[in-house]
Amino acid sequence: IDNEFAKYVDQKNNYMLGKPISFECDDEEYIKDVRKILNNRFRRTLKRLGQNSLIGGISWLCPYINEDGKSEKLSIGLESEVEALEFIEKIYEVYDSE
Repeated sequence: IDNEFAKYVDQKNNYMLGKPISFECDDEEYIKDVRKILNNRFRRTLKRLGQNSLIGGISWLCPYINEDGKSEKLSIGLESEVEALEFIEKIYEVYDSE
């Protein structure tokens, strides 16, 4: 069986998201910090989102910081039945430093 649709999705996804993300900035420390977040793992996530959006028409990535101060993500793709994402609510506890 010749799956032309899968070839099309791979071709378009690789065209849009196949190359590594590049950064230019005078501050090298800032670039190092950004690269820690936008690493190869993030790139793979971005490619998966691109594939889901090509197949299903839409895909969402909602990053947030968890209680330990680490970044996490909530990815909503084909596996969920969301037609339009109006909002995502995250409740943070705020402590007075005094």
